[in-house]
Amino acid sequence: MNRFISNIAKGDKTKAIFVERLVSSWYFIILPFAILIAIKIYSASTLDIILASDWSIASFIIYGQLISQITANSISIKHIMDHGLEYYITKRIAFGLTSNIVVYILISLKPNIYLGLIQLMLFVFANIRYFSDNIAIYALKNQS
Repeated sequence: MNRFISNIAKGDKTKAIFVERLVSSWYFIILPFAILIAIKIYSASTLDIILASDWSIASFIIYGQLISQITANSISIKHIMDHGLEYYITKRIAFGLTSNIVVYILISLKPNIYLGLIQLMLFVFANIRYFSDNIAIYALKNQS
């Protein structure tokens, strides 16, 4: 993880501290899933790992946090144009929140391996967005 942080920070100590805090909060997103996986493996129900709808809910929460963070930070950043913020939020709602809630509903109604794999991919993508969007927020806040 230190290599990940140093690659993102590229020698910027302030950015490294920001990324360390970001990773620290991310651990609390991942921890319940590590526990879920361990329990499912222990109970010999590995297919249930993929079919658990928790992945979609977590992705939904990640996107909700991102929308909240960018909105709150944009208030203090004077040089963000409103139409850029609107576009960002529209993308996150349309592709992040909506797709995850649809997959959640579908997997709750009729679980299958394909929906399970889709929700896992959406979860991975939400985690990637978590880091990339927060790094973008950092960059916008530190532009002068």
